[in-house]
Amino acid sequence: MNPLKKMLIGLLTYILINLVFLLGISFTIKGVLIDGIINSGIVKDVFSSNFSIGNYNSDIDIGNNNTFINDILENKEVSSKLSEDEDLKKLVDNYVTLTINSVIDDNDNSEIDIEDDVINYITNNKSDIEKMTGKSITDEDIDKLKESFKDKEITKQYKDNISNTKNSFSEMAKSILKGYNFLISSKFKILVIVLILIVSLLIALVKWSYYKWIKNLSYSFIIGGISNIIIGLLGSYYVNNILKVSSSFVMPIINVGLIFSVFGLLVFVVYLIIAKNILGKDDGHVVS
Repeated sequence: MNPLKKMLIGLLTYILINLVFLLGISFTIKGVLIDGIINSGIVKDVFSSNFSIGNYNSDIDIGNNNTFINDILENKEVSSKLSEDEDLKKLVDNYVTLTINSVIDDNDNSEIDIEDDVINYITNNKSDIEKMTGKSITDEDIDKLKESFKDKEITKQYKDNISNTKNSFSEMAKSILKGYNFLISSKFKILVIVLILIVSLLIALVKWSYYKWIKNLSYSFIIGGISNIIIGLLGSYYVNNILKVSSSFVMPIINVGLIFSVFGLLVFVVYLIIAKNILGKDDGHVVS
């Protein structure tokens, strides 16, 4: 194989590796951020509403007069269990998405209703919260919480935060958020998968082989997967040793990296089987 062809195949393989790495990040970054936000104190923010966004700060304490809220805020074990709750994760995920979209675009934020969402969450998970805290939640507790919400207009203040953030954000910051939104979108994932297929086809054309491109694809998934694992391990080390919080939310990146690496190994086994079966034979279109 001449040097120019080797360089071209090397470049295409490098592009393939980066596409696989990006695909892994796209599948995991949203979950990592959401879980990271939760583990960094979103449970406390959901119930005590101490929001600080951009240049605007709102300090609303709804917990002082609500015993079961105080139990949640003061009990690390309870907060930790709540942070793993799927309903709460979905609630936070929805708010993060609504907030980002409202900041970067002129989207209608009428869907944001913290009062109703928190009350509904507590009502729907009442028995679980009671088990965690060891105390019952009465209708009076719920009514008191509703009154506290009503008096302090939390949703209005949250929307004010978004408006102030929108005004204080630079165009670069908005561009970063738009980039994040595109990175986690289905369109981006489909685009990357299509590009992986196109680049693999280009490698096959350059090698002019029905099967030798499979080896490059396997290398790309193995190396791209290992890159995801390394990023996950570095993130885990940073979170554990620098931030001093649990790094469990980084695991999705490591898991996807492992899946990609194993897939790459399986693809390489397929390549070896195909190569062995036609070893010494000319498939009519094989040029080394």
